[in-house]
Amino acid sequence: MAHTSDALLVVGFTCRSLAQSANRQGFSPLVIDRCGDRDTREVAKKYSLWQSDEQLTDETIEVFLNIGPRMLDATSCFPQHCMLAGGTENDIELVAGLSRKFPDMMKPEQYASMRSWKNWRSWSERSGMFFPRSWELGTILSGTVDIPCMPIHSTSTNEYLLKRLDHAGGLGISMWNRKETPSASQMASAASNCIVQERIDGQSVGVTFLSSTHGSIALGCTEAWPTQPHPWGPFVYHGSVGPISLPKEDWQLLDAFAQNVTNGSHWQGLWQADFIRKGSQWYLLEINPRWTASMELLEAFMGIELVRLHCLALSGQLANDLWQNLLLNNQSTRMAPSRCFAKRVLYAPRSIAVNEATIQRWWNHRLPLEPLANEIVTSSGCWFADIPNEPMQFETGFPVCSIIGVSPTAEDVRKAIEERHRIEIEHLSSSESHE
Repeated sequence: MAHTSDALLVVGFTCRSLAQSANRQGFSPLVIDRCGDRDTREVAKKYSLWQSDEQLTDETIEVFLNIGPRMLDATSCFPQHCMLAGGTENDIELVAGLSRKFPDMMKPEQYASMRSWKNWRSWSERSGMFFPRSWELGTILSGTVDIPCMPIHSTSTNEYLLKRLDHAGGLGISMWNRKETPSASQMASAASNCIVQERIDGQSVGVTFLSSTHGSIALGCTEAWPTQPHPWGPFVYHGSVGPISLPKEDWQLLDAFAQNVTNGSHWQGLWQADFIRKGSQWYLLEINPRWTASMELLEAFMGIELVRLHCLALSGQLANDLWQNLLLNNQSTRMAPSRCFAKRVLYAPRSIAVNEATIQRWWNHRLPLEPLANEIVTSSGCWFADIPNEPMQFETGFPVCSIIGVSPTAEDVRKAIEERHRIEIEHLSSSESHE
């Protein structure tokens, strides 16, 4: 079977930012995702819509790649690498099938290690960080353990969260009331990797890391968009702002954490971790062994090719001089960002029908495909991304599109995106937006 060096299989619930990043770096993305956005399809060399009721099996992926048993011929080509976007990292069966096809890809046991909350606790504490007190839901419901009435940490809100670890994007997280009688759904979810966790207040940030044979480093940090009311839960992802600057001591702490995670999991390539930052204290919330929504913001600012770095690290071909240049670049960019990028998801305020005129307006002001070489890094403004491919009905709370902006400061870019968000909500709520 011939390998096509520039072909990259991209799989996830929403793959636009990853596919665009790959395209900018000379890859030909072969995309399977559930959103089917117009700007994803624009850059995909080949695209398939992953239906919500569809299970991605070895057979369906082989058909998509044209490598089924009766499809192999002299012209068959196979992508060299595969990258996962959100919503896939917990599907161990999918990971196992893909890792059999892509020898360089991390194996199911490495994904499982990176998604183990007990490993998160161990790695964070070993690095001089904190991990919120957590209990498996099953042990609480069975009466094996009892949550203390008063948390130990002064940073705690004296509240607890119910977290489903098989969800992404802030989904599956709700407030936990230990005085209530467990519901049937809570009893059922006790067997599906659920934990009850002490809630810690502070600055919510996400850090992107790169692990390689040369070492492991923190590449950059973004701040989560403040939580907003949402019908799917109080912690649904609304966006990111960054990069943000951190003291030198924090970067050293994060680099040490990255090395501990790599040593414990044997991970190679990109990954991300969510934290609560409270002064000099860092509380690890979770690790995401995949491409995340905030990575495109760091990539646009830093001018580095994250997808290519990931693929080189996976294959063990990351040259030492490239690694040294990355370290040198990191010393300057992560200490004092000169511009700030931001992304905010626009969710349907109620049941709405988005028509072709609205889609075309967004398309005419879409995020440039080459943001590193044009106005997105030299001027302030807002663009649209994750644009629907065709007119469609969105129920309350469903993501409609994203707004991405850049300005000299975080305050400026927040204001610009908030204003554009307000205008779009008004437009979508007007009768002109309905069919």
